[in-house]
Amino acid sequence: MTNIVTGWTEQSFKAYLLVYAAQSNQVETEDEKDFIALNFEHELLKKVYKEIKNDNDYDRIQKIMSFVKEKKYSNDDLKKILDELKEMYLCDGSFDMAEQMIFNSLKRLLKVT
Repeated sequence: MTNIVTGWTEQSFKAYLLVYAAQSNQVETEDEKDFIALNFEHELLKKVYKEIKNDNDYDRIQKIMSFVKEKKYSNDDLKKILDELKEMYLCDGSFDMAEQMIFNSLKRLLKVT
């Protein structure tokens, strides 16, 4: 993995990760959009949606992994982030197979035990 500089803040990273996850099954529900909108400022989300639209899936994963590596998150910090992700997935009453696969992939990529 090359060193990717995102220029993200902690909030930017979390917003990017949640939007990425919400779109992972090709359907970002209104409940998921609402959940994300309640947790982040509108201007930040505009930037994140624009950035994620311009990134392909490989770029998205590389950015996420690079930021996590740069910030040297503890396992507990990563678990909290994954808990937020799971909460977002469940907010629409569904945690479908595609969402579960992405969630588990992120868990492995982030090396959360």
